Parts: sequence; C-alpha cells; structure tokens
Amino acid sequence: MASEMFVQLSLLAFLLRVFATHSFKVCVRVFMGIVVVFGTGNTFAMIFPTNPIPFFWKGWAGEMEGTGIDMNLFCWVRASIEIALDISIICLPLPHLYRLQMSWRKKVQVLAMFSVGFV
Repeated sequence: MASEMFVQLSLLAFLLRVFATHSFKVCVRVFMGIVVVFGTGNTFAMIFPTNPIPFFWKGWAGEMEGTGIDMNLFCWVRASIEIALDISIICLPLPHLYRLQMSWRKKVQVLAMFSVGFV
C-alpha cells in the first residue's frame, strides 16, 4: 500500500515539475493529497484489519473473540479506487499535451509515450 502511494506521488511530482500552469499545479497537489490520504488509510487498514490484531490469524480457529473488516469487500473496493486513481493520474497531462503546437505526427507520438501507462 505504501509503495503504491510513493509510486503515484513520484509520478505526480514529475507532472508537477513538467507542467507549469497554476491550475494544473493546483490539480496535481489535490491529487497528491488524495493519494496520501488514501495510501495512509490503506496501509493502516491492512496493518490493523481486526480488533484485537491477533484475531486476524487466530480468529478462524475460534481460539479468540474479536471483530474485523470484510477483507474480500475491502480488497475489491480498494482495487477499484486504486484503478480509478491510476487512470486519473495517467489522464491528467493528456489535455495539456493535446494543446501543444506541433505536427500531428509528433503530437500522437508524445501522447502515445505518456499513455504507455494504460498498457
């Protein structure tokens, strides 16, 4: 969880450095805040999924009492939000790249280079 957060933050820091418009920088900083909050929340949710913590590996045997989150549902929701964040981060520079004043061939090449993350 933390590693995904740092990868997304590094991509956003790259975009922050490459594109200099004020509105884009504000948008990137908002995304950075969302990524930090979401990544930190995911990390803590994965470290402390149950109360008490040993219930995670002892609860299935009935050795102790406790409560926990539904890991199946948590993983599906987390994955869908993570995918939405990744697609949003990849799409963030595309409108700025589309407005560049260069030939269509070069513009398509630059857009393709930035879109490799979709693959």
